[in-house]
Amino acid sequence: MTEIVFVRHGQTRSNIERLLHGRTDEPLNRLGLWQADRVAERVSSLGTMDVLYSSPLSRARVTAERIADLCGLTPHFLDDLAEFHFGDMEDFTIDAIQTDHPEIYAKMFDFSDTAFRFPNGESRREFHERVIGAVREIIASHSEQRLAVVAHEGVITSAVTQLTGADPNDWTKYRLANCSITTVVMNGHETYEVTCWNDVAHLEGGDSPCD
Repeated sequence: MTEIVFVRHGQTRSNIERLLHGRTDEPLNRLGLWQADRVAERVSSLGTMDVLYSSPLSRARVTAERIADLCGLTPHFLDDLAEFHFGDMEDFTIDAIQTDHPEIYAKMFDFSDTAFRFPNGESRREFHERVIGAVREIIASHSEQRLAVVAHEGVITSAVTQLTGADPNDWTKYRLANCSITTVVMNGHETYEVTCWNDVAHLEGGDSPCD
């Protein structure tokens, strides 16, 4: 059985302000660092992880390093696990795009248009091909192992939907909390099965700096 434990990175300022920060290298905030410690404890409690991969962007990298410390792993950083490139719309909110660029806003919600791209960004098709290519390369290198992958909401939802045969384009259907855990397994089937989605039990209660 091949099992992949996907972990979304901890909270950043852009998450709070709802900014489109795909390639913008926003660091974890105070709560995000706390979340990274909690999810590291949770991942380490799941049992032996054979390998750890991560996006190189700092919000994912720091989260991965906290996991690596507790699991005794060396994280491998892959550029193709970086978040979607919003191009000229980086640092915008969706509401601001609706007001200032209504033509782009309309295309954002046409999920049948896989060629849609933000100006100077990447297209949906390019993004999904990049993500699944990276994930399948990881799987091929670690067949029948337990893998941890730290990445971004867009990357994880793209990977999981493609591995399970769902439509990756309608991002409004698939939301993930910061430092949530999503797990998929392949056990002799053509597609993967989701065994855990957006699990944040490890973030409930405790000594959160925002309590």
